[in-house]
Amino acid sequence: LEIRVKFYGREEDISTFEKAFQRHTSGKCGGIILSGGAGVGKSSLVSEVMKKLAFQNSAYLLDMKFDQNEGAKPLSKIVTAFNSLCDLFARDATQSQLQEVSTALHSVLGSQ
Repeated sequence: LEIRVKFYGREEDISTFEKAFQRHTSGKCGGIILSGGAGVGKSSLVSEVMKKLAFQNSAYLLDMKFDQNEGAKPLSKIVTAFNSLCDLFARDATQSQLQEVSTALHSVLGSQ
């Protein structure tokens, strides 16, 4: 993985992201929690690594940021991430893929 921004001392973190992505592409579900003090580069690290992995693998990667000072409800972040995924799919899907998903959702949800 080659990253255009230099992250000093973050080799282990970058490796963790790469390994988690490889596990996911082999069918295993999981996630990463990255924590640390303000201003140490967590958001920059996630952004750069995700862009590179998504580009290299033609993949969609979503991130969520929980800020204890915002008082946000954790599940609202998951809903936001899912909405982002749906937007990406709707943007990139072919007409037949959209129809297939529409039919599947209709069969599961009915006319709700």
